[in-house]
Amino acid sequence: MIWTIRWTHQPASYNSRTPRLYLILLILVLSGIPSSVLHTGTFTVSGPLVQPIRAWVREDVQLSCHLSPKMDARGMTVKWVRGPLVVHLYRMGQEMEEVQAPAFQGRTKMLREDMAEGKVTVIIHQVKLSDTGQYTCYFQTGTIYNETSFDLHVAERQKKAFSVIGPAQLIQVKQEENVTLSCQLSPKMDARAMTVNWFRNQTLVHRYPAGEKLEESQGAEFQGRMELLKRDMAEGKVTLKIQHVQVSDSGQYTCHFRSPDYYNEAHFELQVAENLPTSQKTLHKRIFLLFPVVFIGSIFVVSFFCQTKLQRTRAEVFQNDQFQKEGQRSSRDEQGLPCLH
Repeated sequence: MIWTIRWTHQPASYNSRTPRLYLILLILVLSGIPSSVLHTGTFTVSGPLVQPIRAWVREDVQLSCHLSPKMDARGMTVKWVRGPLVVHLYRMGQEMEEVQAPAFQGRTKMLREDMAEGKVTVIIHQVKLSDTGQYTCYFQTGTIYNETSFDLHVAERQKKAFSVIGPAQLIQVKQEENVTLSCQLSPKMDARAMTVNWFRNQTLVHRYPAGEKLEESQGAEFQGRMELLKRDMAEGKVTLKIQHVQVSDSGQYTCHFRSPDYYNEAHFELQVAENLPTSQKTLHKRIFLLFPVVFIGSIFVVSFFCQTKLQRTRAEVFQNDQFQKEGQRSSRDEQGLPCLH
């Protein structure tokens, strides 16, 4: 007996809508993730440049965090917490006040101006001694998240307060020149035991005392170009010298002084002008010198043409007068002659 086995292929049930549903789901998932995250796969969160943050009772304090690399944080979930307490929560474009801890309700405000660049700041109004502690800012988009922590110290204001006086006017220098940035304490006091930081916008320019980790936190563009002049520090004057300034060094600078029980800062502006190449300088100088000559020459040329035209006009008028006089004389002569028959 011969057995014959016959196999018949039965196609599995297939729903033509399945691929489309997967594609729609993939688009929805990816649309909520910033393009920079898709490229890098992750991001880091950095806290305030000056840490720990020190504030006095009844002052307002800003807690700022920013993403690296820069990316739009407006579609993310951003949360500040102090231990188990929610300080502020931003989610889906809205601030969720109902989840705040009672101790912070009505005392926080979120600044959104720089969210498109990845920087988010929350202000705590009228800080109290009980606000002291470790704070964490937390960013999340989709399944990707990261966070950073920093300390806030709140203290009663001491009697030995000081103010910081920076340059009164805009500092203007040319590219490749050296510039000195000086700040002075008022009243005069010894600054050698203080911590002094210089910033350009959000970039650390220099720190005193420098410490072992200065180069790790200092902006790469400033490394090797800083010199601290200490001769007047005992009198409260601290001067930083920047060598070979570049156009990119322009911006708002801050000198921040901090003692064990007080802190203050001053702001000022530095503007660096680009040096023109020698050929352009020579060309501009020649144009500058040539302009008066061309202007005066133009006046002479215009004056010459005007005088020439005036002389021609006078000559024509004179000739016309002569012709008219001769014509009148001829008429009188003809009238006085006897008729000849």
